[in-house]
Amino acid sequence: MVGFFYRFLGLTIHSSTMGMRITGIEFRQRHDRPLDGLYALLHTAGTMIAYATSLQIVSVILMLITSSKQGLVDLILATVVVNRAARRASN
Repeated sequence: MVGFFYRFLGLTIHSSTMGMRITGIEFRQRHDRPLDGLYALLHTAGTMIAYATSLQIVSVILMLITSSKQGLVDLILATVVVNRAARRASN
């Protein structure tokens, strides 16, 4: 439960967890928007379900073979992980 709320709150407030902020990455949804509460909840729930089942294997395979390197939950929600510094440099 603690891990769920940690991830959910981090994604809702910053579109990233503390570890993601340290490494300079964040989630974005369509049109380069940060995650809102609903997307953060869906992404967190989907990720926790994938971790608890064999769907995580599918997610890893998708990350290896898709051109956008997205996992299963990211493909379903149309979210991407971006490097903040690279995103700022391109704007």
